[in-house]
Amino acid sequence: MTVLHFWIYTNKEIRELEPAFAKRFIVRDFYLDAENKWEYMEGKSKALNARIDITREYSWKDYLPEEKPLHIAFIFKKRKKRQNRIDKLGRKLHRHFKTTVHYGKLRHAEGSSYDFISNRTFPDSGVS
Repeated sequence: MTVLHFWIYTNKEIRELEPAFAKRFIVRDFYLDAENKWEYMEGKSKALNARIDITREYSWKDYLPEEKPLHIAFIFKKRKKRQNRIDKLGRKLHRHFKTTVHYGKLRHAEGSSYDFISNRTFPDSGVS
């Protein structure tokens, strides 16, 4: 299994993003829900043959948009050329959102909090 973690900073609600994600990634069954401190949307992309999980903390409105990211995880059952997928998805997300898209790792911080560690941004910043 391969999980690719992307994130953006936006003031859009998750439910506002559902139609665009569904169309761009051919997802017919997005499921929106919330629990504990997270709101989320998940579904299966027919175009990518992958699951897409989009999450963000409920409290994001209490912060500046650049303090609480919207996390977009692509989960692939099969391992393939990771770098090609990162490039394609990062560029596609950047074109769609017209904002900087970060790619990297999530590190469990404490409780149900995570640190987002950026390895690369789109448009390409040259960070690797």
